[in-house]
Amino acid sequence: MVKIGIDAKWYFDGPASGKMVIRNLVNEICKVNNNEFRFYIILDKKCKDLKLDYENSSVEKVYVWNGNNLLSNVFCVPFIAKKYDLDVVLYQTSVSFFGKHKKIAYIHDLIYISHPQYYTLIERIYLKPLKLLTRFSDFIITVSDFEKSRFRELNFSDKDVEVLHHGFDPRFKDKTEFSKESLIDVKDKFKLPDNFVLYVGRINSRKNVPTLIKAFSKVNQPVKLVLVGNKEWKTDNIDSLISELKLSDRIIQTGPLFGEELAKVYAISTVFCFPSFEESFGLPPLEAMASGIPVVVSNSSSLPEVCGNAAIYVNANEPSEIAKAVTKLLSDNEFYDKYKQLSSERAKSFSWKNTTQNLIDILETRYVKLK
Repeated sequence: MVKIGIDAKWYFDGPASGKMVIRNLVNEICKVNNNEFRFYIILDKKCKDLKLDYENSSVEKVYVWNGNNLLSNVFCVPFIAKKYDLDVVLYQTSVSFFGKHKKIAYIHDLIYISHPQYYTLIERIYLKPLKLLTRFSDFIITVSDFEKSRFRELNFSDKDVEVLHHGFDPRFKDKTEFSKESLIDVKDKFKLPDNFVLYVGRINSRKNVPTLIKAFSKVNQPVKLVLVGNKEWKTDNIDSLISELKLSDRIIQTGPLFGEELAKVYAISTVFCFPSFEESFGLPPLEAMASGIPVVVSNSSSLPEVCGNAAIYVNANEPSEIAKAVTKLLSDNEFYDKYKQLSSERAKSFSWKNTTQNLIDILETRYVKLK
């Protein structure tokens, strides 16, 4: 039996997208019975008293220091691998040059190289060792064919690159699957109107929220814009822009939301708009589609790969084009219903169950003969 370590230090606490990915991947791994592998879930030692969403006696939990993910991966995870005699470890982002075990680098994107202007100096310094460390990996996993092509274009590594598309959390679903009372509670809590355009994601320069705000100023429909996410670097102009365009009474900022609350906000939204400049996958549009909401997204990076024929595509640099697409959905019921149906159908192509099975297939192909 092959012993597989899964770096899951972000399972309970970590960057929003990283936490979402690893939590769903681990949950599905815990549901799988596989005679070829025994999985070891590597968790932050600060979380020893916390339980996984799904516990499985064939899956063992082990703990490691995680004061810094890079340092933990390079210096601490190899000791776990040695202690438990692991054959393979799936690392989140950075692998270690220590240890005789096989190493898989799960790298979500290389946007920090292709578009460094979207990252702070500290972030770029932190990510700088990634290319060197990846040399010690067995192969790389990334999240889309588009991102795989970026690895080639940047000559990042000579290692094989496998693609694992994300899935969506089953909490994201059509509003008819929630109780009316719970939806009203969320609506009242955040003072949401009956109709609103929704954006979910980080609020930073890469996500292009200022252009979304400019576009919304051109939408002459009785709706509001709801921005869900945490303000980050280079977002100082958001509030001043809202004030300048006299949109203070038409835009609601909730801050970051998670879990059931976020799922319900998706479910009661009218249109989802995501004009991001660069995405390696684009999880928020998938969550919106799973919630049965028509989506307007950028016509670039990985978004066409994820959204297929279910989205209305726009030029991220053109506020008028974004406004036109949103207005069309809000004013044409037949057009709206068409894209609502397409969203629901497209989302069915993605699930964490499929992602996990694809991961297991890759592991079986590469490592089942280790033992």
